[in-house]
Amino acid sequence: MTTSIGVLIALIVVMFYILYFGRCFRWWLLGRARSGVGLFRLMKARVYGADPQILVEARLLARAAGVSAPLDTIETQHLAGADVMRALAATIAASRTGVSLDFGEACLHTRTNRNPLDVIQERLRNQHRDLWEAAEQADPKHIVEHIGERVSVACRVAPVGIILVDEQPLFAVSTNGILEPGAHAQIVDIRGTVAFVQSLAAPGKDRKRANPLG
Repeated sequence: MTTSIGVLIALIVVMFYILYFGRCFRWWLLGRARSGVGLFRLMKARVYGADPQILVEARLLARAAGVSAPLDTIETQHLAGADVMRALAATIAASRTGVSLDFGEACLHTRTNRNPLDVIQERLRNQHRDLWEAAEQADPKHIVEHIGERVSVACRVAPVGIILVDEQPLFAVSTNGILEPGAHAQIVDIRGTVAFVQSLAAPGKDRKRANPLG
């Protein structure tokens, strides 16, 4: 009788560990090669209330994008209520657009219910105020005719930026990677006042454009 009770208790303990730490083991297996997060590290975080899936996915995303987001910071911000995945996405966007926004600040904005992407947009606008305000005044009726034209990039498109069409700044979204100022692109579509562009390997017969950012 005593042996049966002991076995039952052991089974209950094992089931508890499987149920409680099972996700830790699963996400450790999925991300062990690339995330650099150890199993016992995930188990410890689980005890403190962190979601192992978020920790592993966040580390994988940060490593793939080459942005600084240490595991301890991810865990701390996650436990503090930050949307770390949204903050990481904003940090990556900021690094690609040349805007100063680190992971910690992005997390702080998510904890105060502010979209960090809005912060990036505001800082971009401040950096290129004249171009931004001119792009906001673009008339969609007059820009549709420019589909297919080759243009020059005025403000880094990564993926959102500004191009010049007949000296008129337009908001642009890149369909195939980051476009630096002065690069050549072709307009493939226009929706409202936003042009969708793709980069060109060579300027070819591009129309001559002035680059106000030098």
